[in-house]
Parts: sequence; structure tokens; C-alpha cells
Amino acid sequence: MPFSSPDFAAQYTEWLSSRLLTSVREGVTELSTPLLDPLNDGMRVYVEPTENGFLLHDGGLTMEMLSLHGIDIQASVRRSSLTETVLRTCGLMIEDGRIQTTADRSSLPQRMHFLLCGMHRISDLWLTVRTSGGTDFFERVCTYLDEKNVLYSTNISIPGKTVQHPIDIVIPLPQRRERLIKLIGTPSVNTAKIVSFSWIEIQQIRPKAERVVLVNDESQIEGHEIRRLSEQTEAILRGYSTAVYRWSQRHKPEFESFWRAA
Repeated sequence: MPFSSPDFAAQYTEWLSSRLLTSVREGVTELSTPLLDPLNDGMRVYVEPTENGFLLHDGGLTMEMLSLHGIDIQASVRRSSLTETVLRTCGLMIEDGRIQTTADRSSLPQRMHFLLCGMHRISDLWLTVRTSGGTDFFERVCTYLDEKNVLYSTNISIPGKTVQHPIDIVIPLPQRRERLIKLIGTPSVNTAKIVSFSWIEIQQIRPKAERVVLVNDESQIEGHEIRRLSEQTEAILRGYSTAVYRWSQRHKPEFESFWRAA
């Protein structure tokens, strides 16, 4: 039976809202979200009132997690460059070990969304110490496209109905169309829901754009082990994506439709 949902945006909003937990201590609000970092810990955001609005930050938890795994971003030119790109794309900064941004009342939801996206992307850097060749999924995909002489852009922010959505890769297509690509390094139901929410919003604004997902179902730890992509995760992704590709199939002829302009 094909996957279908009459109103995924409403269901996703309800799911997210029902699982958000807030607590206030000394004027600082802590939001515990159901969104998970690569270690399957719930991501937390702290909101502090300021003279001109709000300061949003991660409490230093992201950088602390990386440090515990022996990762010093500043000690690696490549990791530092990746981090700077994420910060610039999401409008964030790192200060006193915290990933943070500012907001007023009207922009608070959007800035919260971008902070969580940035936290998740930067926390993914812990995978770079475990993958063959020392490269993360994003870099491996870009290297692959470069080898195929594909024209593309990276880290583009596209407005949706309510917030802006970061897109990992954009491939221009004929007749002013475009292929928007989301990369999923660690497939999960939670990640599939976040990506699908972005596709729903973007589809209303850019209906001609192709919405493509590339899933890393291959681990290069001790050989080529397969990461499990659950039926539920794949069903959610296929329900709102133009196409879903598996990285493990990049050597097959049918994978060419991922990067070729139709």
C-alpha cells in the first residue's frame, strides 16, 4: 500500500509541539526537543531575554560533545571551513563555545529552526573521525559531483511558507527548473519528518523544483557495512520527495539520474 498522508504539515507540527518540553530557571528558558543529534540525544535550545529581543543558544552542548570525541574544529582547516559554511548559511555564530543567534518576537520560530539545523549539521562532524579517508558525507557527495563535472551550488537557503529551509545542494536544470537536494547522513524517522516538512513548504513556493533526497546507507567503518534504512523512514521520504537515492547505489547506471539534467 503506498504511503499517504492528508495533512503531514499539521501532523508534524502537532507531533513536534506535543514533544517539546520547556522549563525556566533564573529567567532562561530551556526547550527540550524530540529532534536527535547523531548520538540519539535530544537537542536542547536555551532562550535568554535581552534588551532587544532574545539570545538563542545550545548551552555549549554541541562543542562539548565534539570535544569528548576528540574533535577540535580549529585544529583542522577542513572542519573549520565546513563549520564556517554552516554558520554563515544559518546565520549563526560561535561565542564562548556556544552556537548562538539572536531573534525578536516575530523571527523567534525561524531563528529557532535555523539554530537546530546548524546544531545538527555541526554535530555531524563527529562522524569525520570515523569515516574512511577522513571525509564526511557532504564532502564525499561534492567530490563525486566534481568528478562528474556537474554544475551545482551548495548551502542555499530557500524560503518556505513559514520559515527558510537550508538546502545542501542545488543543481540547475533546463527551462529555469532546479533540483533541490537534501543529504541525510544518518537516516531516521525524525530526520525524514524534518526533510518532508521542508519539502511541503518549498513545494508551495517553488512547485517546479525537484525535491531529491540522497541517503547515506553505506558506512565505511571496517569495510562497506550497510546502514539500515527502515521502511517507515523511506516511506515518509518518498511521500514528499520527487526521488530518493541511496549512496550505496552510486555505481549503478540508474544513479545517473541523480545528477544528470533530464
